[in-house]
Amino acid sequence: MKIGKDRLSELINNGLIGVILDNGKELIPYIEIQRFIKDNLVYRKSTCEPQILKRKKDMINETVFKNKTSSKSTNDLFNEIILEN
Repeated sequence: MKIGKDRLSELINNGLIGVILDNGKELIPYIEIQRFIKDNLVYRKSTCEPQILKRKKDMINETVFKNKTSSKSTNDLFNEIILEN
């Protein structure tokens, strides 16, 4: 997900992404990221060839779901997203 820290804080504060509090530190469970993506996924019509769309989808899945840790701090999550992009 390409979102900034302010947007992530907004999603958390509005209850759209759940967190776990551990000694005052907010951790985002990996399953929450998966749920948020699934619940907010939008498909748009495209004129691309089906093979190109499949490759793009595969690349996205590899990027988003390659590191399946149970929870991460908000800062760790953003640092990982920033490094990947």
